[in-house]
Amino acid sequence: MLPAYWAPFVSAFEARFGFAPLWVDLDEVSAGRSRVRPRLTVVLERTAQYERFVPALLTTNHSVERAVRRMLHRTGSSLHLSGGPLRRRARPVDFEGLFVVFCDFERLATEHAHAMVTREETGAFEESLLLGDRLWCTARLWGPPVVFVWTDADAARVRSGGETERFAELWYAVAKAHDEFGYLTREAVAVPVDSKENFDATYSSNWYYYFK
Repeated sequence: MLPAYWAPFVSAFEARFGFAPLWVDLDEVSAGRSRVRPRLTVVLERTAQYERFVPALLTTNHSVERAVRRMLHRTGSSLHLSGGPLRRRARPVDFEGLFVVFCDFERLATEHAHAMVTREETGAFEESLLLGDRLWCTARLWGPPVVFVWTDADAARVRSGGETERFAELWYAVAKAHDEFGYLTREAVAVPVDSKENFDATYSSNWYYYFK
């Protein structure tokens, strides 16, 4: 639960945007050359809520950031930075220089559900694909895996045969068992099929390039 001193800011945020933050945190980050800058992190619950802010945050006028900065100044003028890991003395917040960051809990929770799938569960998933010798491997980063067969022709046949829907059903059943907060939905799970042939030719056999 958020500390009570955040209540005015949360109320003002909800009145302005139609939903309340799930969590708010105030700390400071390095701004180069031994300088620090205060940072306000606003954690929203849903990815759709976060995505409402993305277009404005990508523009040069940063209107949303300015609005939130003013909102915090109006509702939390008595807030002080405790110094955090830098262990400086508590001091007033520089609201003009405040850096505002948004993130959402739903995305983190679903990524966590995928990440918690064990090596043994992944092996069982690979067996359940029923690809036999056509399977090269599976690989994943933040979400569901990519299924790799050996050749582009094999990949095209698997995709055209509608197997990717079955693969997604299988992975969803595995990852859902690790969905502690109940955010993972079947509609959000897709399991693409690719080939080692494409991996070697297009990405120089390098996982960094592939998932970049």
